[in-house]
Amino acid sequence: MHRTRVIRWLRLSASALCLIVCGLLIVLWVRSYYQTDSVYLMRTHSYHNIRSVYGTLTILKLIQPSPKNGETGVNPVACGLYLA
Repeated sequence: MHRTRVIRWLRLSASALCLIVCGLLIVLWVRSYYQTDSVYLMRTHSYHNIRSVYGTLTILKLIQPSPKNGETGVNPVACGLYLA
């Protein structure tokens, strides 16, 4: 039964891959308690930031509205999500 051998090999490979990914995620999670990682994207009227600090994940989006009818100082609007 060649087919059952292939299926067994695929299941074993998938299990090994899941185990490796799980181990790497645990290592990154432990590392996040000692390191700060941040990814950001700046555009003309917005700022996006995803940040990991002390084991928490922060997602931040700042939007700078366009000035209307000669306004000069418009405050940015903050939208954020904090996961602990």
